[in-house]
Amino acid sequence: MRAVCYLGDGRVTLEDVPEPKIEQDRDAIIDVEAASICGTDLHLIHTEGALAPGTRLGHEYTGKVLEVGRAVRCLSPGQAVLGSSFVACGSCRACRRGDHWHCRQRRMLGTGSAFGPPLDGAQAERVRVPFADIVLSPRPAGIDTASAVLLSDVLATGYHVAARGAVQAGDVVAIVGAGPVGLAALLVAELCGAAVVVVIDQLQTRRETAMDLGAVATDDGVSIVRELSDGWGADVVVEASGSAGGLALAQDLVRGRGTLAVVGAPSQSAALDPVSLFEREVAVRFVIGNPISAREELTRLVRFGPLDVTPLISQTLGLDDAGEAYELFAQRATLKILLRI
Repeated sequence: MRAVCYLGDGRVTLEDVPEPKIEQDRDAIIDVEAASICGTDLHLIHTEGALAPGTRLGHEYTGKVLEVGRAVRCLSPGQAVLGSSFVACGSCRACRRGDHWHCRQRRMLGTGSAFGPPLDGAQAERVRVPFADIVLSPRPAGIDTASAVLLSDVLATGYHVAARGAVQAGDVVAIVGAGPVGLAALLVAELCGAAVVVVIDQLQTRRETAMDLGAVATDDGVSIVRELSDGWGADVVVEASGSAGGLALAQDLVRGRGTLAVVGAPSQSAALDPVSLFEREVAVRFVIGNPISAREELTRLVRFGPLDVTPLISQTLGLDDAGEAYELFAQRATLKILLRI
């Protein structure tokens, strides 16, 4: 079968690789219908030593069950399913609390050893998914393929950063970084009743997308946030850029006793200012999305219409075009690319 593999030095290619097989009783093999590229994929392929050459990439996906292990009870061959970017056992203390990311058996698809033992990725014709009854769930009618792919990671991440940032009705919210996660956070903040959302990004095309989704968009943010908050600062600031400059700006934008929610995976050394944050009693939270715990509520929101995530998909390509897709994404020439398998 074909899979997108890391070559080294920031390069990817489509290769013929062995078919995945059931290895444990709780496994499922998924016939992948669509996948997408995440900023984490990009970060890892451009970080020296992060991935071994040959790593199969991708952790955002949807598809149909091809085969299940003998201990899988909730899924059967032929079912369309929603996936999760990482796997968790579902029975340990962390999982019982809904903290699946902290499961000691956590593994993230397509990311090498960065977040646990290696597990082959889903930018492929087929993929093995451990703990299938926990990680996968039937895809309801009314959830299209593009939305299903976003439910496996980026939408859950946007949801959790808004939730842990405690966005409330009437809030002034600022989002630093208008990539897919930042825009997903925008959509969820609006659902939570934010009075206004200010999105800050240096790229005009992304600012335009944010405005189309109802935000006030700018390449600066400080003066606009001060104006809209009567000089107090934003109630909730989401840092979604992963940059040192973005984190510094986010700290400037948040009001006293406000919340700074950091969801952009840091790509370089960045500093918090503990003196200023302490004096202003700012709550600082670091957030990683959990598609497993958020799936039920997000599926309903997407299925019945309050949450339309399709504007986040800017382009659709085939698996054969994966190399081009990675180049476009690296150049920020597109927002979110759907790879049809």
